This record gives sequence, structure tokens and C-alpha cells, in this order.
Amino acid sequence: MKRLFIAIPLKLNNLAKQSILEIQTQLSQNSIKWVSFDNLHLTLQFLGDTNENDIATIMNILDNLQEYFTKFEVKLSGLYTFGNRNHPNVLWTNWIDNNQTKNLAKLLNEQISLINNIKSDEKFIPHLTLGRIKRITDLSKFNEIISNNANLYLGKYTIDEIILFESKLKPHGPEYFALHKIKAHT
Repeated sequence: MKRLFIAIPLKLNNLAKQSILEIQTQLSQNSIKWVSFDNLHLTLQFLGDTNENDIATIMNILDNLQEYFTKFEVKLSGLYTFGNRNHPNVLWTNWIDNNQTKNLAKLLNEQISLINNIKSDEKFIPHLTLGRIKRITDLSKFNEIISNNANLYLGKYTIDEIILFESKLKPHGPEYFALHKIKAHT
């Protein structure tokens, strides 16, 4: 079994990295596991523990998806949380496009759900996870920082690649290994 997910990798520009570093400093009194800049991605489909016999089929599904995958632009903006307002667990930024990401995820979901033992992700919210919240020391101050960054702009990016990743959980955090890539056609 391999722990797999299908994602769109994203390399932030230097200005966006600086903005996130400033937010990390503002929130440093809290316990947040920040996603490494090298590991930033939008998950299209989390597959979880997957039978190795299904990997070739998944690669084939990705190859077939390439027909519908053209380059597109995405904007990253705002700072938000998932989870209960009093106990947020994920810090993220909004992934804004013209529904290209949702359409790709839907097509992928339809095909992946046909594979035995792989559950489909029915509720898809395009976002870029910045950190996982472990503990908040001052909730009102935390919420104030989030509110103050509601208009945060992290830039515009061209999306041209989708990758099947294997995730290996290590003590220092997950390590991702690309198993298969598709490029957008022009």
C-alpha cells in the first residue's frame, strides 16, 4: 500500500513567500505546523492508502485527463481557517480561477470513484493549505490577525502540471515523491 494524492504543485513568488513569513511571525505564539514552501500544492484528489496494483490505472486516468487540461491562471488571496471558529484546525488561502480546478477535480473524481476501494472526495473546496493549527494561545488575537489579512494577495500563477504523489510520513513532516506527471496542452 502507498499513501497517494493527486495535486497541482505551486511555487510561490518571493513577494508571496515574504507575506507568509510575516504572517508566520505574527502567529508565532501559536502552535502551527507550517507547510514548507517546497511542499505547497492544491490537492485535487486524496487517495490515501492505495493498493499498488491500482497505481497503473490511476496513471492511466491522469493521462486521459490530459485531454481536458489546458494552462490556466489562478490567483491566491485572503487568509481563512477550516474547522470550528473557536477551534480552527487549518489555515489556508483562497484559490481563485474560472472553475477550471473544480472541473478537473470533478472529472478526476468521476474516474477515480470507479476504482475499487478508493473513496471519492465529494466536497471539493479549491484552496492552498498554509498550515495546520495545533494550538492557539489567544483566540481573539488570532482571529484579529486572520481578519486583518482578509485582503491578503499572494499573486497570480500559471497552472500547467498535475502530479500523482506518494506521501511518506516522517517525524519532521511528510515527504512527497512524484510518481507520475501530466502537463497541460496548449
